[in-house]
Amino acid sequence: MVTIDRDCGSARPRIEACLARFNIHKNADDEAAAGWMLAAIQERVSERNLCGWRRLKGIVDTAVHELLLSEQLSVH
Repeated sequence: MVTIDRDCGSARPRIEACLARFNIHKNADDEAAAGWMLAAIQERVSERNLCGWRRLKGIVDTAVHELLLSEQLSVH
């Protein structure tokens, strides 16, 4: 697994990488694009400098949880 370091505390390099993958999957009409967009949002919220970031984190965490549950149900 490849990791991208934060740039002086900024998640921008990670966000840009997620958005690049999002665009690749979106252009291919691949539903995985949604996961990459969600990952980009998670990275942005994780910087903890947005107004209401705690509430946003809860919303994002719930969305990730729901997607994982739906993925598990579709596999079984």
